[in-house]
Amino acid sequence: SLYFARCLASGAPVFGEFPVDTGPVLLISKEDPPRLIQERLKAFGVNGPLPIHFCLTPFLYLDDSKVVTKVCRLIKTNGIKTVIVDSLRRVFKGEENSSQVIAEIQKNFKIILGEDVTIIFIHHHGKENFFKRNNADKLRGSSDILAMLDSLLIVDRKDDDTLKITQEVLRSDRPIQPFIVR
Repeated sequence: SLYFARCLASGAPVFGEFPVDTGPVLLISKEDPPRLIQERLKAFGVNGPLPIHFCLTPFLYLDDSKVVTKVCRLIKTNGIKTVIVDSLRRVFKGEENSSQVIAEIQKNFKIILGEDVTIIFIHHHGKENFFKRNNADKLRGSSDILAMLDSLLIVDRKDDDTLKITQEVLRSDRPIQPFIVR
């Protein structure tokens, strides 16, 4: 999530290849402490200020309409172009397998999208079981999560230095072919 935030805020192409629309970013993260975020930004070569706004409060839940209103106000005030949520499971109180809970999150995401922003969220795969599933079906939780996506990138770690990126879903076109990132 920090890598995407850095690229979007600085204008650096994602993976050195894909151009971005540059603009301020709001990163909602409930998993990483500020010290770790600073260390990771330095590791990405960020030495000066970038228009990345952080919301690290453990009490932020996007299934609460009052919180969504505050997020929309923050977007307007700071000219935010992209909202990154890391991770989806941490920003709502209900059960991730419930289609009703996910429908409420989707409704609130649509309110946020009404501010003319892009939302990127990180979500995790479930554990492999006896039955082989395609990448999209490996997402944890309700199938409504997959249904609300315009694009789905699957990131698989191959070794310490290599990631495989697969675009499993692209609503507006055919997905790009899988590729390797080092």
